[in-house]
Amino acid sequence: MAPVNVDNLDQARAEFARLRTLLGEVCPGYDKSLKPVALEPEAPAAVRALWDAVGYSSLFHKLLAIPDVRSSRKAAAAVLTEWSADARKMKGWGGQGPSLERLPARFRLVDAPRGAQTRSLWITDESEQPVDPPVLSVDARTGKHSLMSPSYVAYVVELLVRAGFSVGPSRCGTAFQSPPPGEPYMPLTAPQVSQIGEGLWRVVEDPNPPPGDPELREFIGYTSLDRFIHFMHEPNGLEVRQTGAPRGDKVVVEGVDEATARGLGLRWFTSRYFAQVHSQAVGWLEGVAVWMKQVGPATYEFTVDPESRRKLVDWARRRGWKVQSMSSWKELYTGEGGGIFFG
Repeated sequence: MAPVNVDNLDQARAEFARLRTLLGEVCPGYDKSLKPVALEPEAPAAVRALWDAVGYSSLFHKLLAIPDVRSSRKAAAAVLTEWSADARKMKGWGGQGPSLERLPARFRLVDAPRGAQTRSLWITDESEQPVDPPVLSVDARTGKHSLMSPSYVAYVVELLVRAGFSVGPSRCGTAFQSPPPGEPYMPLTAPQVSQIGEGLWRVVEDPNPPPGDPELREFIGYTSLDRFIHFMHEPNGLEVRQTGAPRGDKVVVEGVDEATARGLGLRWFTSRYFAQVHSQAVGWLEGVAVWMKQVGPATYEFTVDPESRRKLVDWARRRGWKVQSMSSWKELYTGEGGGIFFG
């Protein structure tokens, strides 16, 4: 994406406001986690407009560095000091070792640094005082700079969108044979995002995946599982090409014969995920929005909104089925150290 410039800065500001609204809708705790961003007076106009609109959330502290220059220099200096302890890096940096002097005269950290294990620093280059600076990667071993994105705004907005739909159970990796109709949500700053319904968005993480790549590189984001189930349940003419299960609490139930499963009144479809073909169904049971997937002989996995898990479990047990396991979405998508997977 081309950098934001003086001519389209007002459009960018309007889109940042939409991004702020979106994050507030899909990120549990986002509003309460916001901290004001104290950018320096000479900060690039697009950088200031972005952070003035969205604020800095502690939910994203493992992904994005605090964006002011003072914090950036302090965090970068700490990483460079750790790099200096590795003699192999000294040679690559020309014998002088990693130092702030080898970085652009004006920069701010983009990615949150992770100390000595960080293989590169992602920083802006604001030496020419651009409206929307480029993002550079600084290699830990050589000190060489390479261009990672011509636009700080594009990089950060894409990351915020992807992360925003990961903080809560509000996404499902799903692709259709033909894209669902929708309207561009932020055409200037996030052309990969389109709104396909009320509280529903399609996000394409990679519009040009490698040929034959089985990885699913787009997802549907939603404000509630019920909205997503409505979308998947309607005969909208969309043919599912590939899908995982949505994020949500999982309940695995044994003792369900196929005839009974097919008689629950759900909408069934077959899709491929990587090399496996799955029979899956969507709909409502006892008023609970469910995603149902066969995972073994007479064994099915239900995905439900966390608040509805108990109601589904009670319903299954009344039918005489054995509840094999239950998992909360946080257990499934929380990594080491308590961070949510932002995949």
